[in-house]
Amino acid sequence: MKSRVPLLLATCMLLASPAARADDEVDKIMARFESEPSIRQVQVAAIEYYNVSPDTISSLRSKARRKALMPGLSIGGATSRQSSALAIDDIIYRPVGVARFEDQNGVYFGLSANLTWNLDKLVFNAEELDVMSLIGIQDGIQREVTTLYYVRRRLQIEQLLSPPSTVGARVNAELRLEELTGLLDAYTGGFFSKSVKKGNKRGGE
Repeated sequence: MKSRVPLLLATCMLLASPAARADDEVDKIMARFESEPSIRQVQVAAIEYYNVSPDTISSLRSKARRKALMPGLSIGGATSRQSSALAIDDIIYRPVGVARFEDQNGVYFGLSANLTWNLDKLVFNAEELDVMSLIGIQDGIQREVTTLYYVRRRLQIEQLLSPPSTVGARVNAELRLEELTGLLDAYTGGFFSKSVKKGNKRGGE
C-alpha cells in the first residue's frame, strides 16, 4: 500500500505540470496588458461620460420625487387707467361767473399669486419613469464598451501569438486595433487612450 503512494504522487505531478505550465504562459501573456485600464475602469468612464452613472440616476430620481412636494406658482397682474372731468356750476362762484372744474385721473394695479400642489404625483410621478429609463441606456453603454474592449484584447493577443505574415495583413490588423481604440475613446471621452499612455509611461520607467 505504501509503495503505491509515491507512484500516485508522481502521476499527479506529471498530469498537473502541463496545465501549470500552460497557466503560467497565460499569466505571462495577460500580464503584458496590465498597463492598460481594466474593463471596469472603462465601463465607469463610459457611463460617467454619458452622465448615466448610478449616483446620477439616483440623484435625478430623488429630485423627481421631491418635485411633487413643491407647489406650482402662478402669478398674474392687471392694470387699469381711469380719468374723469367734472364741471360744477356752484352757487358760490356764480356771482363772479366762474364754475368749478375738477379733473380726476387714476391708474390702478392689481397683482395675484396662486400656489397649487399636485398631490397625485406623490403616488405616481411619470418623471420618475423617465429617469429610470436611463438605466437601459446605462446597460447598453456598458455592454457595447465591454464588447469593444474584449474584441480589441483578442486582437492584441492574436497579433502576439500569431503575428500576420504579410505587410498588408499587419497593416489591416493595426488599423483594426486603432479603430477599436478610437471607438473606446468615443465612449469614454478620450479616457481609454489617456490611460493606456499613462500605463505605458509607468511601465517604461
